[in-house]
Amino acid sequence: MHRVIKTLLYRQFFFFDLDREGGDTFDIFISYRRKTAEGVSNVPHARSLQKEFALRKYKTFFDYSDCTDDYFAEKILPAIRYCKYFLLLLTEGCMERCFDEGDWVRREIEETLKYDRKIVAVTINKEFTTWPNLPPSLQRLDGLHITTIYDDHMFESSIDYLVKNRMQSLLLKNE
Repeated sequence: MHRVIKTLLYRQFFFFDLDREGGDTFDIFISYRRKTAEGVSNVPHARSLQKEFALRKYKTFFDYSDCTDDYFAEKILPAIRYCKYFLLLLTEGCMERCFDEGDWVRREIEETLKYDRKIVAVTINKEFTTWPNLPPSLQRLDGLHITTIYDDHMFESSIDYLVKNRMQSLLLKNE
């Protein structure tokens, strides 16, 4: 009995309320492929984006920070439903596994499309140049404008450009 109460309290305080109405929980949801086919981690790029948005006072969902337990799906999908922008970090080969219906990047994109969230596609240093052949559920991505973020002395100005020219219409600084 004690365990049941503890579980219910945990869910009440740490999960999003799926039935609530109105309001965005996050300004930006960062979606990315954790590792490339070659085993290179994309986590540092995603973390850099999260930190840069945080400096600008935007509330960002980043799974590495926000999903530290076994309830991954129960946090990821509601976070997408209640975000203003879905930031899709595109790296070489990141979309290749999207033909698998259980692939997390695919599931995140499908949830975004289902709830009509605004998608902003970015690549680091032009790593991603063309869309691969996509499954039917992701065809709407083909032709989506991709903004390049430079991972050098231009990083901060790249983020400034992204916010000002691609995201400003829905983001209001939390000052």
